[in-house]
Amino acid sequence: QTWQSITGRPREYVIIYGDWVFVMLDTFAGQLDPTVNHDGCYTGINTRLLSQVLEDHPGKKIVLCAHDLYIGRESEEARTLVLENRSIVCAFAGHTHRDNTLILPDSWRNLPVFYCGDFSYSESRQKEKNWGWRTLDLSRNAISTEYVHL
Repeated sequence: QTWQSITGRPREYVIIYGDWVFVMLDTFAGQLDPTVNHDGCYTGINTRLLSQVLEDHPGKKIVLCAHDLYIGRESEEARTLVLENRSIVCAFAGHTHRDNTLILPDSWRNLPVFYCGDFSYSESRQKEKNWGWRTLDLSRNAISTEYVHL
């Protein structure tokens, strides 16, 4: 409820942009308690939501967006959904505070994960790192991404 009152969105939702579907996943939905662990604990991909999105949007390109994706903590069902559905084209995450691309292993269909969390360092780290943002180009029926440094 607090998240929704601040952002105007639930913790998980879907954005449709033409032939693209962005699935905003709450992979840190466990143990949410401001007095114990306000950041939450990793819970993994909501496979029920993802299965519904795949069913509701055949032929569209699916982009997973989450705070992070820990494939070592993911369910077999999540891995199978990614492996068997080529419409899932990539994922975006930010937890690592880096601007890099991770290619998941064959068992995850070599799905690219674009990390875009470099802008969130503390003030002392800002002097060492460039702030910026990740651009997303959906033109030409393909996806490309670039990190723009300030």
